[in-house]
Amino acid sequence: MVVDTNIFINAIFHGDIYSQRVLQLIADGRIRLLTTERIEDEILQVHILHVLEPRRLSLEQVKRPFLKLLKLLRMAETISAPQVFNACVDPDDNKFFDCAIAGHADYIISMNSDLGTASKVAVPVLSPWQFLQEAIEVSGR
Repeated sequence: MVVDTNIFINAIFHGDIYSQRVLQLIADGRIRLLTTERIEDEILQVHILHVLEPRRLSLEQVKRPFLKLLKLLRMAETISAPQVFNACVDPDDNKFFDCAIAGHADYIISMNSDLGTASKVAVPVLSPWQFLQEAIEVSGR
């Protein structure tokens, strides 16, 4: 499975329970996370931007979510994925499909509705809620 950056941000910074559940399934080893260096770079950059937003956070408030993120990324299988997919509205989103195709992922988990259009020609894109309903909770995996 490939997870879009927005899932990490929504789980860690915005308390989205469905995104948190997806990340917990990864942390529990129940689902395999695929990533590439390009995806990891984006996740870390966006995470840092959220931490640096004009808010006053203590070191503990910054450190705790960052350590959770690093733990998840260490559990991921980092693969090499050639840049071949080019059907996304935002070309920067193609990297998620490149990773999913190269890693033979069953799904991409994202809250980006633009990815849904591209999924018609590649890998299915599900929201965290859809993934939990269709792929995990229903099958009992």
